[in-house]
Amino acid sequence: MLFERLYETFRHITKTESTDGEGAQDTVWTAGETFSAVAVFDESHERRTGAAAGVSSDYTVTAPKTVTLNYHDIIQRLSDGKLLRITTDGDDVVTPPMATFAFFEVKAEEWELPEGNTIQTAGGNGNA
Repeated sequence: MLFERLYETFRHITKTESTDGEGAQDTVWTAGETFSAVAVFDESHERRTGAAAGVSSDYTVTAPKTVTLNYHDIIQRLSDGKLLRITTDGDDVVTPPMATFAFFEVKAEEWELPEGNTIQTAGGNGNA
């Protein structure tokens, strides 16, 4: 299908927090499973109006129904490393069950790791 030709590779980024037993908090961001999706920047008048009011859902992410994207999940587009945080529920905008294609859409905003943090790969080394 045409929309599937637009898909790019993304991956889930997960956050794990632990304490060192002495009160210090350690946060690790880890690269997870990859999946196909497309993220389109929203240039609409409604988005610009929302941005003026403090709403920052600047992207629409479209993915197959086999992918799970939940509110506040962090994903990374591999082509440019851009991080997006999901700002809507993944079950709000979906194709009907009888459709011959199966995808859903969520809204997302650009996001950055907190300063000094990196994304660990499966090997656990460095910035992914």
